[in-house]
Amino acid sequence: MQAERFRPEGEPFSVVYLDPPFKYTGKEKLISLVEEHGLLAEGGICIIHHPSQEREWPEKIGSLSCIDLRSYGGSTLRFFRYGE
Repeated sequence: MQAERFRPEGEPFSVVYLDPPFKYTGKEKLISLVEEHGLLAEGGICIIHHPSQEREWPEKIGSLSCIDLRSYGGSTLRFFRYGE
């Protein structure tokens, strides 16, 4: 992946929203790639949309910490903050 092509002028994003297909099994790896490729600014938020029945998630993925969780029927949004 060439992260530079996703960032305006090479600057990291404040918010990254991930909405992979519900049956996709690599969601945690996808979040870790956001960090690995420097897509988030310090204090930035990564939001991932996943099925509500996927309850087993780590509180931390690399330097990303889960700070919020919101469920709406069969869908959940999980919010991770990068850095301190």
